[in-house]
Amino acid sequence: MIKAAAVLGAIAAVIAPTASPRMLDPGPPEDPGVAGLPHCTVPAVRGAQLAAAKRRVLSARCTVSAVMRRRSSVRKGRVVSVVPRTGTVLADGTGVVLFVSAS
Repeated sequence: MIKAAAVLGAIAAVIAPTASPRMLDPGPPEDPGVAGLPHCTVPAVRGAQLAAAKRRVLSARCTVSAVMRRRSSVRKGRVVSVVPRTGTVLADGTGVVLFVSAS
């Protein structure tokens, strides 16, 4: 009986497909740019005037979700920072926040 169990176990091991580690944990999805899906990459707009910054954001397939005023040493009306950071890859049409100098 022990031999029969050993033989059946060996046959099952040969017949059963082995799962690779990649099949068990696929990890994060691929970069939307690599997969060919439409996406937006947050453009570099720091120091640009608000109107020009909005045009750049829209041409990058993002949207402007909000414009926040902030005191800064940068000339009034210029973009001080953007959230999320420049170069971030997002889903197509995702909004970004522009922080603009108030003084």
